[in-house]
Amino acid sequence: MTYFAKYRTPAIGFDTIAGRDEGLRRIVLAAGQLGTGEGGPLHLHHGEEILHILSGEVDVTVGSEIQRCVAGDVVIIPTDTPHRFTTIAQTTMEVVAELDAGQIFPILEADGTTRLVEVYRADMPWSRQPPPGFDWTSDEEMNEILGRPGRMGERERILELFDQGYAYERVHDLGPARRLLTEALDAASAAGMLEVVRPCRTLLGIVAHKADRLDEARAHLDAALALALDAGDRTDETYCRQELGFLLLDKENPELAMGEFHAALALAPGAVIVNLAGNGLNGMGVALLQLGRAAEAVPFLLAALAIRAELEDLEQQHVDLVHLAAAALALGNPSIAARIVRFLNGHPDTAGGMYGQDRRTLQAVLDATADVDAYPAASFDEARQLTAEISAASHSVISRGQPDRP
Repeated sequence: MTYFAKYRTPAIGFDTIAGRDEGLRRIVLAAGQLGTGEGGPLHLHHGEEILHILSGEVDVTVGSEIQRCVAGDVVIIPTDTPHRFTTIAQTTMEVVAELDAGQIFPILEADGTTRLVEVYRADMPWSRQPPPGFDWTSDEEMNEILGRPGRMGERERILELFDQGYAYERVHDLGPARRLLTEALDAASAAGMLEVVRPCRTLLGIVAHKADRLDEARAHLDAALALALDAGDRTDETYCRQELGFLLLDKENPELAMGEFHAALALAPGAVIVNLAGNGLNGMGVALLQLGRAAEAVPFLLAALAIRAELEDLEQQHVDLVHLAAAALALGNPSIAARIVRFLNGHPDTAGGMYGQDRRTLQAVLDATADVDAYPAASFDEARQLTAEISAASHSVISRGQPDRP
């Protein structure tokens, strides 16, 4: 026996770091790495469990709560509490669980009752040993338990529809996202699952907005906001207000948009999701740009860009840089604007996060700088470095109290 072990993260799946083989009798520490869209169906354990998200992004359901978790988040799962997770991006996590807690799946029977089925798996560190007369559960038996047609409970089916729709929305595949989320919304409404209805409405609003169906987007987002306010859910309220703000920007109503972004920024710290603050800062900057106040817009856009750089979110950096280029042009630096937008225009793989007004701004700056003799930035790092000159120009205008150039 040794009291020391090397930490290791598996290439894929879960691996035990410390457990029975290391002399432990009550707890196990495991680490796992999962690709995008992976996870597990609803299950429970006869013991307590803690998840620690090391990297990536994952939707976790515990009991009736659904939460988006990122690096640094900890999920506490009490004994016999149904839970599940689905990764939104490649995710690494640690699991601390009780040994012999078991792996149990709730299975819906034909008569509508639910039966708890325990499986015995050597590749699940918290699994119990098979009792006398039982063998380890084979892969074929697992597939039969989990994949038998008609065996999935209605709640499980609704959550699966939501997870699939959300996964499609994340990669901007709008047709399947709209179909699956609409089906999840209808089913969740019929089942009274308001905790699913709210995010369905929000995501359907985002999907409609990305497809430039602005009236449809407004209807979904207004409904989602009303539900969030009724539930006192500050995170959902923050998401709804920021998306309503972006929708108002697309409708060229920056004054009303700023009101929504002010509210989102006030709520963001309580929601404890850093990128919500980034979105609110970006929205404020874009609204100020639409109002012709480029110098005032720059600090907001730079703050948003700093958050996205810290999170390594290239799609949102793409959006922030589009509007910083527009600010550079307004502040009289077409060369910097040209270098940034020519780099961005050559990277369509990070352009999926743009709404209509983002795309129009990018094209307007490209057109306005078409005759400028400037080479594109070589990377996101270089594009971010170029924003230092935009910051200096903004500071100069603000300190002199002069209006922005047209």
